[in-house]
Amino acid sequence: ARGVLVRAAAWTRVPAVGLRGGRVLAHGTVPDLRARLPAAEVLSGGVVALPGFRDAHVHLLGFATARDVVDCSPAAASDIAALVARIAAAARVAAPGSWIRAGGYDYRLLAERRHPNRDELDRAAPDRPVVLRHRTGHAVVLNTAALRRLGIDETTADPPGGWLGRDVNGRLTGLVVDGDAMLRARGLPHRTAEELDRLVDTASDALAAAGITWICDAGPRNDAETYATLDDLAQRGGRLRRIGGRRHQPGAAQAAAKVRADPGGAALRRPGGALRVIAQIYWHALRLKLKGAAYHRLPSPPDQEIS
Repeated sequence: ARGVLVRAAAWTRVPAVGLRGGRVLAHGTVPDLRARLPAAEVLSGGVVALPGFRDAHVHLLGFATARDVVDCSPAAASDIAALVARIAAAARVAAPGSWIRAGGYDYRLLAERRHPNRDELDRAAPDRPVVLRHRTGHAVVLNTAALRRLGIDETTADPPGGWLGRDVNGRLTGLVVDGDAMLRARGLPHRTAEELDRLVDTASDALAAAGITWICDAGPRNDAETYATLDDLAQRGGRLRRIGGRRHQPGAAQAAAKVRADPGGAALRRPGGALRVIAQIYWHALRLKLKGAAYHRLPSPPDQEIS
């Protein structure tokens, strides 16, 4: 009978292994392990047992929310007409007045080799606001309804560190590069706590299915609010647990607490308030572990494929 392929000094097959708390306790036959380790999980039946992979650079919230948009990736839409058609199909079944979220496009891989513009998105959804996000996350395209909803027009200044796309006559094209903070400040809708619960759980399941059991969420947007969001998600009993910061950044939890206690942001503006703490965690690496994913199972390959 095929057993479990494990790696120590060399690959070897054993009939079964007993695991508890993410650790291999012993190997042997299934009856032997069940008798010796009644509380352990016994893994057998022709699989490869590998330690869970650690991904050192993930943007969890971005990954989670990007999975819940109209798919405009190169595989789904090779040109702007196909992209518009996909958004139009979503708009036809969306609630009146709701935002249409789309994403994954790459202008370099579109047949036209350019960004879509507001007029093309208007054809897809003339009466609903549309936000189409570039696959890098650094740019979005808005249709006319979205620009109006957010109060952006030709007199609007470029966002700090970014810019608004304009045509040769100065008219806005709908492209916004590195302007997320400006868009949020102007009312781009946040995901609700309930949506984030669902989306992060689904994303965590996808990571775990790929063998990833520990992630490091690192990026310039990881401020105290991000920490508080992820901390709240973990405390609500979803897939995340054990969120922690780097040892030299002990102020992360306090910063999160200040954001919760002061949602209007007054503490962020007070001299000596949370701003000092946020500066410490601005490039903060949030470490998260996925519940129920201590190791990864794969179908056992034939012996000749193991080297």
